[in-house]
Amino acid sequence: MHQHNERLAQHRAKIEDHKIWLQRQRELESQGFADSPSILHSIDSPDELSQPMFSPTINPMSAQLVASRDGPIESILQKKGEEYERHKEELRSYYAKTEHERMLGSPMINKQSRELKRDQEIEERLQHMGEATRARLTRERETQKNAPVPEATFRPQMSKGSERMTRSRAKDRAIEELLTECGKGTTTRLEHERQRLADEEIKTLRATPEINARSAHIVRRHLAQERSGRPVEEVLLKQAFERRQSTMERLERLEFERNPGMPQITPVAAQLERDGDVADRLYRDSMEQAQRKQEAWLQQRTQELEDGGVGTPRINR
Repeated sequence: MHQHNERLAQHRAKIEDHKIWLQRQRELESQGFADSPSILHSIDSPDELSQPMFSPTINPMSAQLVASRDGPIESILQKKGEEYERHKEELRSYYAKTEHERMLGSPMINKQSRELKRDQEIEERLQHMGEATRARLTRERETQKNAPVPEATFRPQMSKGSERMTRSRAKDRAIEELLTECGKGTTTRLEHERQRLADEEIKTLRATPEINARSAHIVRRHLAQERSGRPVEEVLLKQAFERRQSTMERLERLEFERNPGMPQITPVAAQLERDGDVADRLYRDSMEQAQRKQEAWLQQRTQELEDGGVGTPRINR
């Protein structure tokens, strides 16, 4: 069987080589070499094409695996595939049988429920339970309806804590008097706290304010100027005027540097010789450019007509 497969593979390889040889002959004939026997004979014959041009090399481990194989790789893969299919069928049958055994046709309950003794079906028991619940609710409703109505006391309902507070206060003092006394105590306590905070604030006050080092330096300088005979107001006004004057001069200088009265251009632009206004020059340049494009297009069109006429595409070299 193995030898038969090898001969069949060799025969198929020769057929493929012959097809390649015939295809190469047809290509040469279509290119106009049918009258050139030397070129046709230079093609390798099918027997020459069937000769292997190279032999593959494999590592020792792969060579050992090839030598240990029982038959061609196609047969081995087919056999493995059949084994996989049989294994899947066995698993499918096993799970189907297990599922069938678990489906008993009745619900699964725990051990405690299974040991309960019931003398009626579930529908009858649920019906009796519902009737008993309705009867109990009816009795409670009738009892509440027939209960005596308590007399109105026109007094607020108090909690147990409120009742204890009521019992602990003096019987001869009204609630209004107690609330007034409580309010006076709160007011007195707040007045004492306010007075304490005011006393602490007075202790922290000083006769002269505390200022930082920069402010102290400014004060000393102003005092020195005041001792010289100039008042502080005059010194401050003069300094403010000098600052504004310096700012205006600096802004004017920057503006003059940016706009000296004539546009700033590069040295190359300054050396260019211009004829006429900029608008006239731009218009003239655009007209000349359009005329050059028109002449170039006419020259290209004339060259195309001289080369091959209309409809012949041109390709680069």
